[in-house]
Amino acid sequence: MSVSLQVDQQLQEIIISVSGHFDFRLVTEFRKAYNSIQEPKKVTVDLKETDYIDSSGLGILIYLRKHFNCTKDNIHLINCNSPITKTLTIARFNKMFTIS
Repeated sequence: MSVSLQVDQQLQEIIISVSGHFDFRLVTEFRKAYNSIQEPKKVTVDLKETDYIDSSGLGILIYLRKHFNCTKDNIHLINCNSPITKTLTIARFNKMFTIS
């Protein structure tokens, strides 16, 4: 499990990719990835390589949203597999994030 960050200065966009289990063990690494970034226009979390998310992972996403004061229109969760999409929908994250 790991976290990587891509920053597009020109578009003022960040892409955070998570691989493996998205759980409590990634809290520190996930926060460090974006902590020094100044208010981007768009935040994308790529879950293509993520095989599991638990309540800690959901909490991390909420913290990310609050940290950047994002709205549903400028924070995106992409490449979600079916079980993760189901978890996000049950938790009503589709009301706070754009999910694809």
